[in-house]
Amino acid sequence: MHGLTFFSVAQRTGGGLANLASARTGPTSFEFEDATHACPETRFRILVPIDGDWVWEWWRALCSEDSEFILASSHAGALHEAYSDIFAVSTGFFHEGAGALGSYEYGSEYAAGTVRSLSDPWSRLRDAMAYPYRWEFALAVDENDEFAAYSGALFLDRKLVGWPDYACCYDGSHWNSTIISHAFYLAIEGGTNLVTQLTVEGVGAANREQVERIFFRALTELMPQRVSFWLAADVIRQAAADLAAGTSVQQAVEEALLAVGLQPQPTH
Repeated sequence: MHGLTFFSVAQRTGGGLANLASARTGPTSFEFEDATHACPETRFRILVPIDGDWVWEWWRALCSEDSEFILASSHAGALHEAYSDIFAVSTGFFHEGAGALGSYEYGSEYAAGTVRSLSDPWSRLRDAMAYPYRWEFALAVDENDEFAAYSGALFLDRKLVGWPDYACCYDGSHWNSTIISHAFYLAIEGGTNLVTQLTVEGVGAANREQVERIFFRALTELMPQRVSFWLAADVIRQAAADLAAGTSVQQAVEEALLAVGLQPQPTH
């Protein structure tokens, strides 16, 4: 499914999904382990490949002109993961009559249990459920200001929630993927997003294929290579207008995108 997602965009644009600028400012400082960490003085441990080995180095925090931490995550990576999950669960439902597992719980057949839940993302500790609450990381830069990396300082809604070493250099792609994949679920099955408290009626499983076609058209025919969550949502809206204008299916897709916090972006 990752290959399908990649080539759906690459065959038109020459490359896979890539980020538009998605960084934003965070606080000027945060408290961690009974100490205050101000942005200009903060250093992060970053795992760097050197001569075939991985070595820990201390990089300084990337700060704004107002000494605020710069926070970011990979929108394109999360969209790639979301679409791969959407294709996977859709394939399962399509072949359900032949014994495939039709389920919105990705990986539920694994011995370790569900990896990501499209129906109830918050049931998985590090899955997000609405755009304002995406997982982000403070950015770090090397001493020569040549390279930037995601640090292990983990933020949710601009507030520090942890600083584990295992989060170093990760971009949040898997954790944030359910922002879009949950919208896919809501458009079909309906429900309430637990963060925004917005409810979607959904068009029901009998109309699942229409929603699948909308998301499929959005990626394979309309999605640009450089993308953000906002742009991806507007592309999905356009696909819904193209294929289901004025119907309950278009309304369900629009409601689902709003429910996960993705408002239409103003045009210029």
